[in-house]
Amino acid sequence: MALRKKIFKNLPQELMECCKCHIALPLSEFYKNKRYKSGRKTTCIKCYNEDRRLYNIKNPGLKAKHHRLYALRHPDKMRDIQYKTNYGITLNDFNRLYEKQEGKCTICDKYNKKLCVDHNHQTGNVRELLCGSCNKLLGFAKEDINILLGAINYIKRHSIVGVSKETRKTGQ
Repeated sequence: MALRKKIFKNLPQELMECCKCHIALPLSEFYKNKRYKSGRKTTCIKCYNEDRRLYNIKNPGLKAKHHRLYALRHPDKMRDIQYKTNYGITLNDFNRLYEKQEGKCTICDKYNKKLCVDHNHQTGNVRELLCGSCNKLLGFAKEDINILLGAINYIKRHSIVGVSKETRKTGQ
């Protein structure tokens, strides 16, 4: 195995030569990596990213496979990233809300292990936690109070006073 030929022999400490394109660049143009003596990767960011892009083209699906494996090994990190990306809160913020609500949905007051973060779609502000059914209820109603009131009136009109659900199901 032949050693790489360095074009620049005496570079100042703030510069480094890329082993791929052989251009002397400032250290900020190299990714940090503790494994290397210099504390930086030996290829510049531009060359490294191009290598990764070509590797991903040659190995389709491998990136997704590694992402799935990472997600399985680190579910809390993935949830934290999702909450930060989608709602601007951390996993700790979610857990505090969950404890404050005692694991119950704000609307139906039923206990649920998997509560959803409800947020205002116009402002992006997090409101409270809801079960999946109540969250979908608001979503399908487009958070329109008139649609929800119409649904309440519909249920009232078609409910039988004094008859239980079980009696209605069996027809007796």
